[in-house]
Amino acid sequence: MENVELKKTLLEAAICTMACDGEIHEHEIAEIEKISEKTSYFHDIDCKAELKEIIEEITTDGHKFVEKYFQKMIKTFYVF
Repeated sequence: MENVELKKTLLEAAICTMACDGEIHEHEIAEIEKISEKTSYFHDIDCKAELKEIIEEITTDGHKFVEKYFQKMIKTFYVF
């Protein structure tokens, strides 16, 4: 997995974690945005745009989003 794609996948993981209680709170999003602004880790992606896209997708159909996310993980990391 390329570095940029890995960073986007990490954002997806963060959003999945936020949504596991049934809600995505503004302070959770703000924390991710703060991390992206104060560290250089996400400097090569538009973190706000990625977050917006992921949140829209998970809000529209959370089950489908999570299923797609885990399928990506299986394809990427399953080595057997």
